[in-house]
Amino acid sequence: MTVIITTEPETETDHDQLGCPPDTAAVDLPAELDSGKAGDDEADNGNDDDLSGPDYPPFAWIPDKRLRPHPRNVREDDLDLTDAFCRSLEAGIKQALLVFPDPDGSGAFIVEDGNRRLLGSRKRGVTREFPCMIDPALADNVADQFTDMITTAVQRKDLTALQQSMALFSAEEAGGKVRDIAAKTGLTQKDVKRGMTAGKMVRNKRDALIKIKPESDWTLLEMGQMAEFADDEAATEYITSRAHRGTSVQHAIAFLKEERQLEADRAKLKAELEAAGVAVTDDLPDGAVHLYSLPAKNGKSIDKQAHANCPGRGAYFTYRTNLSHYCAQPDQHGYKPHSEQKRTRDKNALPVKVVKEGNTAWKACTQLRQDFIKSALSRKTDPDQQVLRFVCAQVAKDMPHEVRAKYVQGSSLGSRNHMIGAPPTAEQIAAAKPGRLAWLFLAPLAAAYEETISSTKTSPSYVWRTDRQGAITREQTAVWLQFLISLGYEPSLLEKTVVSKVPYKGEHAGDDALVDDKTEPALESDAGSDADRGHAEPDEAEPDEGSREAEDEDDVGDGARSVPRALSDDADTWADPESDAVMGEFADA
Repeated sequence: MTVIITTEPETETDHDQLGCPPDTAAVDLPAELDSGKAGDDEADNGNDDDLSGPDYPPFAWIPDKRLRPHPRNVREDDLDLTDAFCRSLEAGIKQALLVFPDPDGSGAFIVEDGNRRLLGSRKRGVTREFPCMIDPALADNVADQFTDMITTAVQRKDLTALQQSMALFSAEEAGGKVRDIAAKTGLTQKDVKRGMTAGKMVRNKRDALIKIKPESDWTLLEMGQMAEFADDEAATEYITSRAHRGTSVQHAIAFLKEERQLEADRAKLKAELEAAGVAVTDDLPDGAVHLYSLPAKNGKSIDKQAHANCPGRGAYFTYRTNLSHYCAQPDQHGYKPHSEQKRTRDKNALPVKVVKEGNTAWKACTQLRQDFIKSALSRKTDPDQQVLRFVCAQVAKDMPHEVRAKYVQGSSLGSRNHMIGAPPTAEQIAAAKPGRLAWLFLAPLAAAYEETISSTKTSPSYVWRTDRQGAITREQTAVWLQFLISLGYEPSLLEKTVVSKVPYKGEHAGDDALVDDKTEPALESDAGSDADRGHAEPDEAEPDEGSREAEDEDDVGDGARSVPRALSDDADTWADPESDAVMGEFADA
């Protein structure tokens, strides 16, 4: 079927309705052209005769079998044939291809502009007639072929995520259904819903979003996440501040949600304890001692049940919702304090505020990191054998002992269920191509690393800290993070400090913290005195809680080992409220 384009509109208003300037030709395409499919009658109406030359129509439907990708397309393999793009082609080609007759006289046409649409359709298994603009002059002018590649690209501008979200919201307002919109755009239904939700926010909060980062840098995923905080000025201000310091929107949101969830969980638990008559304090009060330090009665240690009727009962939070119970009136139980001794502060210890923020940040980024890994493990190619080389080096010699111990556990790894699911079957392995095999090899290694370095609900991970060593060293953790970054992972601020081998100074520091000033990690300069910031001078009677260390080497966590430390004989004094759980059965989750 041939469609002739008119060069003059009937009225100037027609152009305005089409969004075209008055001097630009416009085409009112028929329904079958708009859908990208010719009708049955047109398919057999001698269309091939119209394309035999030497006079070609300016526009025609051309069968897939007569189209050839440009052999010297400058994009080469950078066509980005994503699943979303290929799905969108099933609903029809909405933009005509630019083609010219093959100079060899084969009767075929070379695609000048639209190679991605052609190859995407073939990849999706959709063969059809394509709407094509025909320019015979290009066949004899190779230079124009390449300059047209530039001009056709320059004249296009993709919609930003903000603009997409507004379009999706407007489509919803106009009665569009999620399933239909997903089919026509190639977006997943989840992305369509996310965009619709974000579109309402964009309409009202566009200026605020652009303050966070440039419009062109937003993604639909980020837009959907921001929609949750559309009416939350404090959250928007916080995310903006973090973004200006180099933190991604996703990581800023993850940290904020993790922090707020922790505050809510602690507030609920605090209310329950206070209703039961248990005082909840920020730390161990002066003169109070942990229950495990009280003298045993009748050969039994005093636990919180045995201590339930004591008027001095109290508790404070250690790691997340872990509680350390204490007695504020220990003399009633026959407790005698240890002899006084000078207490010194470990100069390597991180301030307690930094430890608390770091623990929250590590838990927040863990979920995002593992989501990225789960997605990456579905890839089917391994350019330059990057993944295969990494796995081989790890298995041969580089894998840390603690990671290797989990690696050999195979399918029993707990994190497999979240990230990689069941191990591949023999049939899946036999059918996999070399590029896909590399990712199958990586999966158990990824699970082993993540289980080794991740914190849990009741135990922190120390691998990010400079004052303690976790199950593996900070340097070994950096190797794993650097590999993920090479695959496209966007790290959090905390992860950046690990990779850059500089101390973490808190979330306020931003990317400025990635420059190692060779000084002890400090908090904000306007945060007050040393004591206010969580520091304690060496000669003070009571050390900073951030520098306290548990008496036992075998404390809770990922096998942490402190470096170095000076301890009092009284473990009650030295328990780190954010790093060390209280010993034995008295550490309550």
